[in-house]
Amino acid sequence: MTLRDQLNAGPVRKPGGCALGRIMDALSVEDREALQAALDEPRGSDDRFTNLELADILQAEGFEIRLKTVETHRKGGCSCEHPRATK
Repeated sequence: MTLRDQLNAGPVRKPGGCALGRIMDALSVEDREALQAALDEPRGSDDRFTNLELADILQAEGFEIRLKTVETHRKGGCSCEHPRATK
């Protein structure tokens, strides 16, 4: 397959979204809403968790997640279908 063919075929998305999206799917409604609220907190807010803080919290709860995954999801650059946080 040529480069042109691959580009015309479009991006390949992992089924089920990114790792953070799969974690969100596994959470209780209350925990998912709390995590989404944390992801949506606008930059500059005193209540905003950093991407590293969110990754650390999720890891402490036993989830396998990386800082870069949280960052990519928060920016809306993942294959996830969850609402993206505002920049």
